[in-house]
Amino acid sequence: MDDVGSFIVFENDKVIIWEMLLEPGQQTACHSHQHDSIFYVLEGSTLEVFDKNDAFLFAFDSNTGNAFAFTCREGELFSSDDRCLQVTATHSARNSGMTRYREILVEKNKMKTDSFEKALQKVPSGKLHFCSRENLIH
Repeated sequence: MDDVGSFIVFENDKVIIWEMLLEPGQQTACHSHQHDSIFYVLEGSTLEVFDKNDAFLFAFDSNTGNAFAFTCREGELFSSDDRCLQVTATHSARNSGMTRYREILVEKNKMKTDSFEKALQKVPSGKLHFCSRENLIH
């Protein structure tokens, strides 16, 4: 199984920070998320998501400045935003837009961290949702 990003920017026992870059038409290898994560979109585009058998699941606009938070539970990723994203933790993504896609993904490593938990607490009712950068970083 491949990595969840293009390369690791930073890693310690609490977090792994990835950068992911997808040119138009480029698709990631199939990969598995094993930890809760937050990703921040540096350069937005339209993404298509595929399951481990390369079957199309859904497409969504991931716009510059958006942040997404996911919890990983029993092989699934869950968010509770207005799009109600739920996806198998093992998947691939393809940039189906006309511009480059770039994100920073912060993955919780083996241990829970105060800063990660603090970011998640800023979400109303303790639920994860699609939110702006301002809701996550203070």
